[in-house]
Amino acid sequence: MQGEAEHEFLVEPHEVGCRLDVFLVRRIPGLGRAGARELVARRGVRVDGNALPRGARLRSGQRVELVQDAPLRQFLPAPEPELALSVVHEDSDFVAVDKPAGMPCHPLRPDEAGTLVAALLARYPEVSEVGHGQREAGLVHRLDIGTSGLVICARTPEAFDALTKSLSAGQWDKRYQALVHGHPTRGARYAWRLAPDADDARRVRVVEDALERAWDAETELLDVTPAGTCAWIEVRASRARRHQVRVHLAHAGHPLLGDTLYGAEPDAELNHHALHASAITLPHPGTGARVSIQAPPSAMLVARLANLRS
Repeated sequence: MQGEAEHEFLVEPHEVGCRLDVFLVRRIPGLGRAGARELVARRGVRVDGNALPRGARLRSGQRVELVQDAPLRQFLPAPEPELALSVVHEDSDFVAVDKPAGMPCHPLRPDEAGTLVAALLARYPEVSEVGHGQREAGLVHRLDIGTSGLVICARTPEAFDALTKSLSAGQWDKRYQALVHGHPTRGARYAWRLAPDADDARRVRVVEDALERAWDAETELLDVTPAGTCAWIEVRASRARRHQVRVHLAHAGHPLLGDTLYGAEPDAELNHHALHASAITLPHPGTGARVSIQAPPSAMLVARLANLRS
């Protein structure tokens, strides 16, 4: 098979046994099952250096590579200097920005505008050479479109490697603020395992069968302040896997206000679900010293909380 690898993924423990085509769909936003079939059929994928059928089951630690002769192409988004960018922390190794709700972290198509990556490229062009791929330039992690708050972006390949390793090792303390239905118990710990929902690709589900493949996730309720029939809460989720906070709270009977994907009704005062990534403490990628970064909730969330209290 010809071509050099232009993007690669490592199979994580919770993905053991996953079909190759399903793995590709989950890891590559916007690909779809048809795209995954074509990618494999054109021999555009290697698993530990070998071409495998699309139904091959993956093992933990395997390296899945896309190659240059594959139909899927990375693309560098156009910088958009007109986009507002709220920088909370900046040094030579990384920046932390406060992403507004409604802004995608990165584009899925070359013509998609208005993303966080486009704003970052306009101010920090060096991030085009950093990260998992050009369209995710520099991003160490992501937030859902409807979630506001802190996102970390590396400015050098060395900083990216250090930050991704410390995140995977659980060395980050990530905290979120949210408005939820009902009054959850302060100090509660939700440790339900999670997996993609086979019936709805947009969702993640709780896995209660100990024999079923899933990833571990823990969400801790640090503070709960009642506000009428709802509550303003703070939670800790060190790794915060995809949709983790949203799914755990909904499964506990306390969905986020406005989170229609997980059972809540639309909220007339919010145009997004009520979740904000408010604080991150992490080891600095250059010095190893602990760095604490905070971002206040949006004016919309503050106003919604005030109305609930009144």
